Amino acid sequence: MKLGFLFISIRDLKSKKLRTVITIVGIAGIITSYLVMMAAANTMHDLVDASFSAYEYRLFVLKRGKEDPMVGQLPEWYVDKIREKVNPDYIDGVSGFLWWMVDNSTKDEDDAEFQTIRGLQVESYKSVIEKYEMIAGEELSDAQEDRNYCMIGINIAEKFGKTVGDKITLQNHAFTIKGIFSTSTMIDSEIWLTMRDAQNLVGKLHKVSIIIVKVKEQDYVDEIRKQIEDNLRGVAVFEADEYMEANAEALDSFRGVIFAISMIALFAAVLGMMNTMTMTLRERRHDIAVMKAVGVSNKSVALIYSVEALLLGFLGGIVGVILGFLMLNVFGVSNIELAGYLISVDLTYQLAFESVIISTILGLIGGFYPIAKISRQRALDILQKFG
Repeated sequence: MKLGFLFISIRDLKSKKLRTVITIVGIAGIITSYLVMMAAANTMHDLVDASFSAYEYRLFVLKRGKEDPMVGQLPEWYVDKIREKVNPDYIDGVSGFLWWMVDNSTKDEDDAEFQTIRGLQVESYKSVIEKYEMIAGEELSDAQEDRNYCMIGINIAEKFGKTVGDKITLQNHAFTIKGIFSTSTMIDSEIWLTMRDAQNLVGKLHKVSIIIVKVKEQDYVDEIRKQIEDNLRGVAVFEADEYMEANAEALDSFRGVIFAISMIALFAAVLGMMNTMTMTLRERRHDIAVMKAVGVSNKSVALIYSVEALLLGFLGGIVGVILGFLMLNVFGVSNIELAGYLISVDLTYQLAFESVIISTILGLIGGFYPIAKISRQRALDILQKFG
């Protein structure tokens, strides 16, 4: 009997091909938008998590009250102060970094894009920085001839089609690319300069955004933290996971906005399905009246058209996932920029499956009210009142 309901629903959908196609396409468009937005939010979260996970056994030293590295700066000599005051047997390295966002325009360009740069204390950054792989070229050194040179992440190289020896413009200043690196994290969207070049470029002479201390063992972390806080004024010291939690509000806000937009889109899908099913039932009120007249139960009538609503939602979800896959993997919409970072959005099987389930449920929800309304009517009432 249930298969009979399915066949009836398929027959009814085929009888109104244009409306069926329009409904499926409308649902698919909304599901595609939901899919791409949620994939972007999930990818962003995973990349941030991976970026901070690379800093195990490291302490972040920042300006107290201005823990955003692009807002608060510390004196560069704090790096030497930490080396002097903390127990050297407990640490593997100390290094300062200057993070900033700059534009890549020249005087003749109006369409500038912002890029994240990182100034390196090249004599010490390798002792504390996360793992990375050189894809091409060489690393920066503290030699004078490395001034006006840079290293770029693989995302930057691919985005601008740059290779070793090419030049990249940052705030009207040209830097020659010495090397290309990869970390498989958000850091692949950064441009690394020597500390002096970075400070001169952004006008922060003798300043650093953050000092990273690599501790040899977890057991030493609390003691090193106390030594830093006791010897330096105006600093806040975090472990990597603490810092991520302290700054999770911005990421949660981003995901919250994405979720809110997605919910609005899904609500629109419900309204669209409700409108479609209302029109469908109005057109088929004579068929429904006949079924009621020959003794078909309210439950059976509701089941027939509920299956139809489910099919529309399911097919809309399938088409939406296909469109989302094409957008992200064929038409090149997968790369988005956020806060100076280039993010490659990944579409997971789990998200695709969830999207189809959500679309199917939305189909049922959208059809619930008009189906419930007409299935409870008597045959004569359907002909006289419904539609």
